[in-house]
Amino acid sequence: MMIFLRGIAILVLALVASRASAADQAPPASDNAVTISPPVSAAPAVAAAHDPTVPNAELRSALDKSGRSTAGPGRAAVKAPEIVLRGRLQVAGQPVTALIEVGGKGLYAIVEGAKLTVDSGHGESLTLQVARLTLEDVEIEIVGLHQKVTVR
Repeated sequence: MMIFLRGIAILVLALVASRASAADQAPPASDNAVTISPPVSAAPAVAAAHDPTVPNAELRSALDKSGRSTAGPGRAAVKAPEIVLRGRLQVAGQPVTALIEVGGKGLYAIVEGAKLTVDSGHGESLTLQVARLTLEDVEIEIVGLHQKVTVR
């Protein structure tokens, strides 16, 4: 209890001393005087404006590992084609086979590990690799775009 009271006494003395020193430093106030303080800046000045929608060189290299741009002025970005699973077939002693439609242009019979080269529709070709093929789903990796698609 004694330590608690001693702590309170120290806090009260510190508060009184700080108010006394603040009163000593304040200019004498008159009834008609108005004190104006300078404005306080909340944020530091920005050296140069940066457009947040334009990636820097480091981000561009991370997005495109191949070192070439997939889209540029006057070129459309390469997109993943629509892949539709049309059927699956399992024959005794044979690997599971699936029938997929790519981009509405062609039907392909595929097995696990198969690679297909298809037209992206923008004059470029994409390589599709079947990563996993089961009776439930097909996992296809679009090699050029670094994407994996699961089709059910």
